[in-house]
Amino acid sequence: MSLFFPIKRESNMAITHTLHLSYLIFSSFSLLVFILSAFVFRKIIIEPAETLAVHSAKSAEGKPLLKEINQRFYPVEMRLISASMKKIAEKNDKMEKNLLEISNTDKLTRIANRRFFDEIFLYEWNFAKRIKRPLGLLIVDLDDFKLYNDDYGYSAGDKCIAHMAGIIKSSLKRNTDIIARYGGEEFIILLPDTDLAGAAKIADDILTEVRSAAVPHSISFKEKIMTVSIGLCSMIPENTDTKEKLLLEADKALYEAKKNKNCAFSFNTL
Repeated sequence: MSLFFPIKRESNMAITHTLHLSYLIFSSFSLLVFILSAFVFRKIIIEPAETLAVHSAKSAEGKPLLKEINQRFYPVEMRLISASMKKIAEKNDKMEKNLLEISNTDKLTRIANRRFFDEIFLYEWNFAKRIKRPLGLLIVDLDDFKLYNDDYGYSAGDKCIAHMAGIIKSSLKRNTDIIARYGGEEFIILLPDTDLAGAAKIADDILTEVRSAAVPHSISFKEKIMTVSIGLCSMIPENTDTKEKLLLEADKALYEAKKNKNCAFSFNTL
């Protein structure tokens, strides 16, 4: 009987070895499956969720999405959420641009409003001061407009203001020239890098366009068409100057031009 004991012992050792090896293989396989599952789970669930959360936060804050989301590993549900978020972001961006345009635009004339002009004026003034270049300014006022309102009515008066804004704007040839509605029937034009002679040329062009348009004004004092008066000034700002100085001088020139009416402009030299 003892002769069989070594054989049984060797058989048990072989079985034990096989079991250990099987366990090792199973454990390795299980670990590999777990790692792969974790990787896949992160790729198709965690990373898309994190990315969507970041983009959602940016969208909520009104910030633009920096890049397109790679949806290669996204499940269908995530792709639907991503598409919805993209539409919301685009809609928010469009609304923001519309609101910005509305806040910077005069509702009646569709040109810049005074608030926007003041921002641009400050920027151009500081820039002209820094590089020592001339900055021109025109103030345009419709002549006898109160009489026009009294005779034609306020609705016609609004239409006239909008029409005159278009006429004046058409006289400006550079994209850098800024026209804004500054008051009821008063417009203001900023002319970067423009000296007094250049500003006077633009003022003359405006007068010519206004005369050519010949908008009826039956009870104007001098002519039976709508005319404008223009005050202008240009200066190279010094360190001690303020933009109000340029505005004041253009306003003084307008006062002188209003004395003449009949499509006139006056200027002040600094």
